[in-house]
Amino acid sequence: MALDPTLVRAQYAAMVPMVSTLGIEFEALDEQHCTMLLPDEAAYRNHVGGPHAGAMWTLAESASGALVFSTGTGEDRLVTGSITVTWTLKLNRR
Repeated sequence: MALDPTLVRAQYAAMVPMVSTLGIEFEALDEQHCTMLLPDEAAYRNHVGGPHAGAMWTLAESASGALVFSTGTGEDRLVTGSITVTWTLKLNRR
């Protein structure tokens, strides 16, 4: 049985400790969509000042987990099988 999205929002940080560790918050959650926010803190930025890829991955994984809790059967488990990251190199040449 799926959990009510309101309950998931209220209890998610307790269910998923990394969410509270990073201060991730819900912007929206329903049966089809989840939007979460990661605080813009220096500790979560990379060496060029943008969001660190690991922080972005954690945010995406947290959102997908919330959808499983709010739409699954209660017996479902989300297990990451793979992740693909595409890097773009921007050269600053004069």
